[in-house]
Amino acid sequence: MNIFQNIGHSVYSPSFYSERLNEPMKPAFSYFFKLISLLAIVMTLAIGLQVIPALLDAVSVESLNGIANTYPADLVITLKAGKASTNMQEPYAIAMPEAFSEIDNLIVFDTKNPVNIEKFEDYKTAILVTESYLVSRQENKAALSVQSLAGIPDMTITKDKVDMFVSKARPFVFWFLPLIVAGLFVIMFVSVAISNLFIVLIFALVFWLIEKFARNSPLAYGQTFKLGLYGVTAAAIL
Repeated sequence: MNIFQNIGHSVYSPSFYSERLNEPMKPAFSYFFKLISLLAIVMTLAIGLQVIPALLDAVSVESLNGIANTYPADLVITLKAGKASTNMQEPYAIAMPEAFSEIDNLIVFDTKNPVNIEKFEDYKTAILVTESYLVSRQENKAALSVQSLAGIPDMTITKDKVDMFVSKARPFVFWFLPLIVAGLFVIMFVSVAISNLFIVLIFALVFWLIEKFARNSPLAYGQTFKLGLYGVTAAAIL
């Protein structure tokens, strides 16, 4: 009997449970994890179709090349002891690529002045870097996010280092989609399995107590647990 027949019988057929009473525990666990695998696949596809296209746009060969092409050849950014500085006359702006023309600038460096919200608006930028903070607009565009640079390791960013990073990262882009899909499937599988096993444990205990005290049934807890591995089907699907 295949998994789909078992799913149907577990929902609609009382006799199916009578036949399962004296079978070993292994087929019940096998059915349960096959069911969870199917649900995890469906959930992975449903979530993936919404999330993955945006992730692929953000992490692609084209986006990596865009980073390399956008970074100015003579710009040197220094981060030391949580303080940022550049070798350019500030405020220094990197223009927003034409594909994203909602605002004028991708990033503006103004490390000589403190955070100023009015200046952020005047710069018409996605990101403002001051000496100690990184300011950006949140996704809803209604508020700003201000993050401290404290704790960021000391580093110097140059055009050569950006190009080297892009060249090293480019081969891994092709593994990004399989890794995201596999990771999403594992998360869905584990979360669905744990939540439904908890339901089975509670259902089996309640059913065993009812059978034991109300009907004086000889059913063991292991049997009610085994039936619960099938009986959770409807709850898992819904």
